[in-house]
Amino acid sequence: MATAASVCSSAFAAGIRPEPDLTVSQWADRYRIVGKPSPEPGPWRTERVPYAAQIMDDLSPQSPVHIVVLMKAAQGAGTEIGYNALGCWMDMYPDSALLVTPTTKTLRRTSSRIDRMIQATPRLREKVAPKRSRDRSNTIDRKEFGADELILTGANSAADLRSNPCRYGMADEVDGYPLDLDGEGGSLDLFLQRLAAYARQKAYLVSTPTLEEFSQISYWFNRGNQNLYHVPCPSCGHMQPLLFSEKSIFAEEGLTGGLKWPAGSPDLARYECGKCRERFEEWVKTKILGSGVWVPRAPENGRGRIKVTSYAINALYYPYGWPGNAWPAVAEDWERNHRDPVKRKTFINLKCGEPYKDPTDAKADADTLMARRESYGPELPAGVGVLTAGVDIQGNRIEAELLGWGTDEESWSIDYRVFVGDTSRLTTTDPDHPSAWEQLDNWLKGEWLSELGIPLSIRAGCIDAGFQKETVRKFCGERQGRRIWAIIGRAGDRAVWPTKRGRQGRSKYPAPVVIGVDAAKETVYSRLKIVEPGPGYCHFPAGRDRDYFEMLTSEVRVPDYTGPVPKFSWQKKTKGIRNESLDCRNYNYAALVGLTTLTAFRLNQEVDRFRRMAEERVVAGLGDKKPAKPKPEKKWIAGGENWFSS
Repeated sequence: MATAASVCSSAFAAGIRPEPDLTVSQWADRYRIVGKPSPEPGPWRTERVPYAAQIMDDLSPQSPVHIVVLMKAAQGAGTEIGYNALGCWMDMYPDSALLVTPTTKTLRRTSSRIDRMIQATPRLREKVAPKRSRDRSNTIDRKEFGADELILTGANSAADLRSNPCRYGMADEVDGYPLDLDGEGGSLDLFLQRLAAYARQKAYLVSTPTLEEFSQISYWFNRGNQNLYHVPCPSCGHMQPLLFSEKSIFAEEGLTGGLKWPAGSPDLARYECGKCRERFEEWVKTKILGSGVWVPRAPENGRGRIKVTSYAINALYYPYGWPGNAWPAVAEDWERNHRDPVKRKTFINLKCGEPYKDPTDAKADADTLMARRESYGPELPAGVGVLTAGVDIQGNRIEAELLGWGTDEESWSIDYRVFVGDTSRLTTTDPDHPSAWEQLDNWLKGEWLSELGIPLSIRAGCIDAGFQKETVRKFCGERQGRRIWAIIGRAGDRAVWPTKRGRQGRSKYPAPVVIGVDAAKETVYSRLKIVEPGPGYCHFPAGRDRDYFEMLTSEVRVPDYTGPVPKFSWQKKTKGIRNESLDCRNYNYAALVGLTTLTAFRLNQEVDRFRRMAEERVVAGLGDKKPAKPKPEKKWIAGGENWFSS
């Protein structure tokens, strides 16, 4: 029977005994409780995602690694790995910590997930005040634990990113971070600077990759030692990473393999060993994942003063029983969507966990388009049957492009003009120095002679009203009979031309038409990549300046996977680069779509009609009697600064 003295002695010894020296994976397996709405609520089990063990242990204070990078497919426990590290740091090794989400809008959802983790895990619940307590120790952007705190912020908040230093940091979905924030550099660089003063810093960078050219997680993966998770073939024992196909950027030279299935039967998807070529079903991975090891592709990387270790994982590794990432579901996704270039990008990012590089992207760069310039003009090429204009407004100038359209939307850039002047005033009192608007109006009323001997005028034009809105509205309202439309571009999932017009308001002039610029840019860029003349091909004249092509190719379509549904946005490739010629090209396409939407106009029919008119002129003996060319001072805009005209 224990004496009172022995009981007291044991209790005292337990009270002063140091905490066990746990790694993050050990702490998670011992203490972490995963709350709802997780698909697998309850005690955390690393055995379900064995590839996570080494990643978590690199995030342990005992590890010499400073920066841990995980480039992953969607929904693969990458964020939960980070939450395990946060929980372990807060509980066992308390110090200042920072969690960054892509935007302040995603902050509330992330904070709610952290609160659920704290409430579900007794070890953390003891250290953090309840969410609804009256004090300010547990708020959306701040969680106190003892004398330290976890700060949560969005990557679009420069003020929060450049403030207090911290030892621990988690940067979630970094490919959604701004590449330049208020002129202070990239958000990820600002985040890492917060940790720079600590010799034993720990930073966790995790994200699904996006486009290779802009992917920050891909950049940091390549800076590290580039670990891939190798598992044994159940037939021959060959250790290999699970890859969707031999076309993966991680595929080893000389080895085939990957997910295979008979065409039309994705439910029969099996994995083919890259060496013995035997195939096995998905359930087998429950046996082989536990025997897997991380193998670095570049073991010499990340060995500098700041040690960086990096990992990549795809959906083929995800736990058996997760229906969205089951092998038959992955195969079906590819079979159904891979022919659509947008959905193919999404698949490579979300399922393969790899950055996407479109093999046709190089065909839309400035150098490639310049090399395609042709000698045509000053007469319109014979293929042109319709003219449109796209106009962009700046404070001190107006930029405009004249586009000729042929069969199946083959196009010719005819002219690009810059009209210099104060765009806040429609007219001037000096006849020798017309305003920018007067110069534009004279140009819009011009005629251009076709090689077929018939002059063409502009059938429709779009002028951007995003700047100088009321001035544009008045200018276009007075010319609506000529189909000169005021437009405002809006990003997002919108049609190029709406089926309904916006509110008129109090102005006597029509409200600007809201066009879908993202849809227009998607069409424009897809046309720029066409390499053979014909449907959709874009022709450019020999005299066109490089600046024009730099502006035309100034943006790139960037996916955002931070939410439940992938979103896409157009972003400039380089901060400060001009994009006026791209905007003008967009507005030209919108004018063509507007003509088709609002009238009985059909492009191919109109081009055919124009050619018949030319043939009839020849038959009537008028083929050699071409009308006189317009005088430059009246038709080609005296005073217009012609930067890019042919």
